[in-house]
Amino acid sequence: MSAVFEGILLPRRTDDDWCPELKRLHESQGDGIRIGLAALDRVVLAIVRVDDRSAPFSEKFDELGAALSSTFGKALVVRYDSRIGHRSSTLYAGGFESAAFAEDNVTFSLLDENGWVAGDRVSSEELDGEYEIIENAIELGLERLGAGVWEDLIFLIYNQEDLVDADRWEKPGTGGA
Repeated sequence: MSAVFEGILLPRRTDDDWCPELKRLHESQGDGIRIGLAALDRVVLAIVRVDDRSAPFSEKFDELGAALSSTFGKALVVRYDSRIGHRSSTLYAGGFESAAFAEDNVTFSLLDENGWVAGDRVSSEELDGEYEIIENAIELGLERLGAGVWEDLIFLIYNQEDLVDADRWEKPGTGGA
C-alpha cells in the first residue's frame, strides 16, 4: 500500500495545544487545505493534510510551518511519498527556515559480507557495494526538532483514521475545543 503524507510536527507545550492559536493560524494561513490533528507521542503534535492525496505538496505547509514556529518555537514540515521514494523535512524556528533535509542528506552504511549493516556512516559519494539507509531526511529533521521518533511517524503516515477533525476543532471525547 502506498502512502502520501504532508504535515507539520510541533513540540507540545500543554495538553491544550489543540488550542485557539492553531485554529487562528490555520484560518489565516491554511486556505484551501483540509487538515487533521494527531498526537504523535506525548511531546509532539502533528498537523496532517487530509485532502486529496494525489495533489502536489503545498507551499502553504511551509508558510504555516514558519508561522507556527513563531508561536511554538520550532516546527518541522514533513513530506513523504512512498510511490516515488520521496522523504524530506524542513525545520522552522522563530518564523524562519533553519534547516532543510532531502535525499542529499541521507546517511548510509555499507553492508558486510553477511549482508548486515557494517555501522560505518558514509555519504552517497562513498558508496561502493551494497548498502542500507540508516538515517533518512525525515529522521534528520526529527533529530533537529529534538522530539519525535521515526517509528511513531511512519505509523501515523500509514494509519490516519483517528485524526481529530480540524474543521470542527474537537479533541476526541470533548465535544469541542
